[in-house]
Amino acid sequence: MIHAEGPDRYSATDVARTLGDIAGREISARELPRQDWVPALTGGGISASYAELVATMFDAHNAGRIDAEQGVGEIRRGKTDLRAVLTALIENREKV
Repeated sequence: MIHAEGPDRYSATDVARTLGDIAGREISARELPRQDWVPALTGGGISASYAELVATMFDAHNAGRIDAEQGVGEIRRGKTDLRAVLTALIENREKV
């Protein structure tokens, strides 16, 4: 088993700060209350049952139960950092 990750792990605050730097304006990360997760997901177009599964997965992730298994396989880290990925996504969104 191989677990692939970027060169670092990033928080939502890291992503917001980097997007803000790229956009040239302030962007801040804000927590969506748990009771709003399913309505937000269904509002985005997914089914209620799938939204419930995603919310359950977020709960497990936030509780630290989802991560690369220690001692199972290997972790390979890429070399492309967050800024490079977000910059490429923003530049290429106009081409899609």
